[in-house]
Order: sequence, then C-alpha cells, then structure tokens
Amino acid sequence: MTKRSSYSHVAQTGAVGQILVLFLAALLFASVVVAVVGYKVGYRQGVHTASTAESGEEFSAADATALHAENARLKEETAKISQERDISIGNLEQLRQDYEELQTTNLQLTQVNDLLKSSVAEQGGVALKVLGAQIEALPENTFEYRFDVAMLDVSGKSVRMTPKLTLLNATSMVEIPLEPSSYQIDGVANIRGRFIMPEGFTPRQMKLELIAGEQEVQQLYNWQVGKVISDAPSSLAEAGKTDKRPIATSDTKSKN
Repeated sequence: MTKRSSYSHVAQTGAVGQILVLFLAALLFASVVVAVVGYKVGYRQGVHTASTAESGEEFSAADATALHAENARLKEETAKISQERDISIGNLEQLRQDYEELQTTNLQLTQVNDLLKSSVAEQGGVALKVLGAQIEALPENTFEYRFDVAMLDVSGKSVRMTPKLTLLNATSMVEIPLEPSSYQIDGVANIRGRFIMPEGFTPRQMKLELIAGEQEVQQLYNWQVGKVISDAPSSLAEAGKTDKRPIATSDTKSKN
C-alpha cells in the first residue's frame, strides 16, 4: 500500500514537472513571437517615420524655392508698377503744364477778341449775315441743319437773335420748329439742330430768316442732292450729337 502511494506521488510529481516545462516552453515561444512581431511593427513604424521626415524635408525645400520665386516675381511686378506710376505722374505733370499754358493762351485770345470787338463796335459793328449753311441727311428720314451766323452790334453787347427755317416746293411750304428757338449773338452764333422730314413732302428750296435787334436777313437755298457719304451711320443712334464744328466755305450748301 505504501509503495503504490509513493509511486503515485512520483508519477503526479513527474506530470506536474512536464506541465511546468511545457508551460515555460509555451511562455518562451510566446515571448519570442511577441518580440518578433514587436520588432517588425517597430521597424515598419520607423521606416514610415523616416520616410515622412524625408518627405517633409523635400516639401520644405520645394516650398522655399517656390516662395523665393514668388518673391522675385512680386519684386519684379512692384518695380514695373513703380515705373509705370512714375511715367503716369510725369504724363500728368506734362498735361497739367499744357493745360495751364492753354488756359493762358485762351485768356490772351479773349483779351485780343474783346479788344477787336470793342474796336469794331466803335466803327459801326458787323451787320447780321450768314457765314455758312449746311443740311445733312441722316437715317430714319432725319436731317441735321447747321448755320453759322455773324453779327456784332454797335453797342458792343450781345443781341437776341431769332432764326426761322422754312422748306418750300412748287405747291406748299413747311416751317421747321427750331430748338432752341433763339440765340444770343455777340460775334458768331452756331445754329444747330435736327428735324424729321414730313412724310410725302419733297422740298425744292429752304429759306432761312434771321431777326436780331433791328436787323433782318433772309437767305434762300436750293435743296440739292449731295455726294454719297460712304461712312454714313446706319441708324440715328449711331449718328451721335450734332456737329458743332464751324462750316467751311466749301461746304456752304445743302446735302441730301
């Protein structure tokens, strides 16, 4: 009985030892596996970190190069803008000087003009007369009238002048309303305006009547077909405003 118990105890002790050995072996194996896995993970993280660091260094270098190029471009643009500004300032200064010279010249011409007017008025003035007359056809059956009239009253002061324009043919006449209806004349007055030709009316002549102070003038013109204007506007809107330029002597005629 005692021998069996001792044998059984020894057998149990051997089994426990084997279990402990197996447990230690398993623990060692697990430690090795954990170490290997940890090494691999750490290596990969290290490689990734190093790669990220290298990429960051490359990005910083590229960014610095781009900033340098942008800075150079901005400096160049700033220099160009400064140069253009200096040129503009120089041009403005030249324009200011030219404007001041023009004002001075205009004042001098005004003085001379006033002196001549005063001298002419003392000698009896200038009688009322038409310097130039012109009619130009525009689109949409519209016509532009232009008359340059001269008069200098003996008093040396401006006088109110009233013009009247009438279109004539063999059987009838049409009076054209003028706007403005009167002008102040003190040397030369430019009568300008437009009218629409009455439908079905074909003029043969036009008559201009002028009344200023105690003077009255009537001028009769034939309604002529003028030369074709190659660059004539296609619509009344394209015709712009009335022509304010003085009428040349060669243009003193009606055009249709």
